[in-house]
Amino acid sequence: SAILLEGGRVIMQGDSHQVIHHYLERVLPTLVENVPLAQRQDRTGNGKIRLTGFRIEDAHGKKLSAVRSGMDVVFVFGYECRDGEKPQAVDIGFSLSHANEELLTVLYSSYVGQTFCPAKKSGEFRCQVPKFPLAPGRYCVGTRLLAGGEEADWLRNWAGYIDVELGDFYGSGSPGFNGPAPVLMSG
Repeated sequence: SAILLEGGRVIMQGDSHQVIHHYLERVLPTLVENVPLAQRQDRTGNGKIRLTGFRIEDAHGKKLSAVRSGMDVVFVFGYECRDGEKPQAVDIGFSLSHANEELLTVLYSSYVGQTFCPAKKSGEFRCQVPKFPLAPGRYCVGTRLLAGGEEADWLRNWAGYIDVELGDFYGSGSPGFNGPAPVLMSG
């Protein structure tokens, strides 16, 4: 069994799966969506560089509220360096998970041979993902920054969400498998 507290008060008590589901579906989205990333306190790290924003854009730079399967998208993460800091070898990572916290994928810039030395105090990291491979549903986006191999900023809860709608991933007009499989794959 589990107990869900808010401000020291019990707001739900019962079966662990039900309490966790309630937290992930109703409580956490409100916490994540109503507090700007720059002001969130649920983070760890030395703070030399911190994430300040997150959004998804299409290939033309238009901010998206939802993504279609198979479209080219860009993950955009705003950052700000602490006064006087010039972090070296910044490695940005993000993960995608189902709303039930099932981890689907993790990508760090270092995986593709890229780290950054930001020249400006603030700016954006951009990661293009061609042919977005997830089936319709809501996915959680986790983020983490390393600087010089040390944890600089890690949001302990999600940075945001991606709502994915049915798209033409295969380019054939067929949506493909209509079941619980979250990842789309073409041969």
